[in-house]
Formats: sequence, structure tokens, C-alpha cells
Amino acid sequence: MSLTDSQYNEIMREYDSRRSYDMRVASDRLREVEDRIPRIRDIRREVCELTGKVMRDTLLNGSDSSDALSEMSSRLHELSLEKERLIKEAGFPDGYLDPPYICPDCKDTGYVDGKKCHCLRQKEFDIAYSQSHLKSYLADQSFDDFSLSYYDDKNASTGKTPRQYASLALKGCRTFAENFHGKGSGNLLLHGPTGTGKTMLSNCVARQVLRAGYSVIYFTAYSFFELMSDKTFGRESGKNDMDYDNLMHADLVILDDLGSEATNRMTVTHLFNFLNERIISASPVLITTNLTMDELMKRYSDRIFSRIIGSYSVYTLLGSDIRILKRYK
Repeated sequence: MSLTDSQYNEIMREYDSRRSYDMRVASDRLREVEDRIPRIRDIRREVCELTGKVMRDTLLNGSDSSDALSEMSSRLHELSLEKERLIKEAGFPDGYLDPPYICPDCKDTGYVDGKKCHCLRQKEFDIAYSQSHLKSYLADQSFDDFSLSYYDDKNASTGKTPRQYASLALKGCRTFAENFHGKGSGNLLLHGPTGTGKTMLSNCVARQVLRAGYSVIYFTAYSFFELMSDKTFGRESGKNDMDYDNLMHADLVILDDLGSEATNRMTVTHLFNFLNERIISASPVLITTNLTMDELMKRYSDRIFSRIIGSYSVYTLLGSDIRILKRYK
């Protein structure tokens, strides 16, 4: 998921170019407004003269300039109100003189208070997923392509037929994806034997969430725990710092095939810390696993199982291996 220096520099050049455009448009609009309302030009000049005078007085008189500052503040407020009134009376829309930022949060710089803005993170995700071909891979992974015909509708030994379980999972995943709005969207756990549609449904969710403009990051259990271990021991820290940062800040994290890893005390700790952090920040996670709920409880700690039960919508998928059914159909 990490970017090369050239990719990062290219993104920064895009921001520089956009800010130049923002300033050019703002300058052109100011000229337009001042040509139509000459008084606006007088106000701008008076503001410059006032601030320059107070700065000079401050340098000369130090703290004795408090009265001048108060007077200037009052006058600047009057001029600002007059300017807004004149612009509105001339028929210009609110904020017409403001630069037309694509991202008002960072003012098209990519950073807010020294931290990456959400728009920069989105650019990073777009590049990373473009390289991984995930978007093209997901192109034919839609909910409409999820067929219930592969699921038995007769054997109800567990209380529901496999088709009924699949129908509930399909509805739950579709609702989750259609209503996804970032933080606070909830979490999903899909569990069941190999080949019962868990990955297909998670891909459908990823496709729809990506198309809605949110960032999605996908990890197999193996790659997830490898990253967490590398992060812990500082291996390849530059790359892993960015991967870990993306993992913790993605709008949706998909953790696929949980339980396929070699489980030990450290992996359990890593999983708990990750799940707990995402729950605290209300950041959605989608987990798929071949394990039953009883197996999950036995393999991982009670704290992890409790958090999954309390914070995840859990769906079961049962039946024959669909990959095999498709091959011999």
C-alpha cells in the first residue's frame, strides 16, 4: 500500500497546481467584483493600511498598542460587514471571493495541522488499488451476480436451509454497503465452510463502498498478522508505517480468512488491539472466516469474542463448495 517517492511527489504537484488555480480564480473574481463595485477596492486598501499601521505601532510601542489593536479590530469588523453587504446587494453568491477549494478542510494542501487530510489519504488509496488491479477485479463482483440457486433449499437441519442463511447474508451485506457512510456504519462477520460465498459477498461490499468514494483496504489474515508483527519489531519500518497507517485509517477494512493464520499469544494480542481500536473509533471492519462461532471463541480470547458478538452483525453461510459446483455444472 505504500507509495514511491515519485508517486507522492506527483500527488503534491497536483495539489500545487490546484492551489495555483484556486488563487487565480479568486484573483479574477476579486478584480471582477472591484470593477463592478469600486468601493470594494477602497475597503481592501483601507484594510491593508490599517493592518500595516498597527504592525508598525506594535513594533514601536510594544504592549502599549492594545488600544490601537482594539480600534483596528472594531474598524475591520465594520469594513467586513460593509463588504459583505455590498457584494450581496450586487447579486454575487455567498463565498464568491473565496478560493474554490476542492477540499476546504485542507485548502488543497493535503494536510491539516501537519496530518494527512482525508483527501490525500483517498489519493493514496486510489493509487494503491489501481496498482493492485482490485477495482478491475471487483468489476464483475456485484450483489446482482450473487446467485442463491447454488444453496440447498431443503436441508434445514440447523433450523434454516442453506439458502435461507445465504439470503439473510446477502440482504445484510447489501444493506450494509448501500447505507455505508464511513465511521459508524457498523461491522460484519461472515462465517462458514470453504466455498460458500463469503469472499464473493465481501467483494460485493468492497465494490459498492469503493464506488461510493470511500477507501477500502483488503488484507488476508496472513498478510495482516505479518504486517502487525513487522510493525511490532520495526522491520522495514518506512513501508510498514504507511501500511499500518492506511490499515488504521481506511474507511473499511476487510480481513479475509481469519483463522488461517498460525495462532499464538502474539497474534491474539494483535487482533484484539486492532479490533478494539477500530471499535473505539467506530471504524467499520468486515471479517470472513471458515471457523464456527464456537471455534472462534476457543481459538481467540473471550475479550475478542465478546467484542465481535457485541459490535458485529454476524451472518452464517452453509452448503457445498460453490467453486466445485460451478466447475461441474
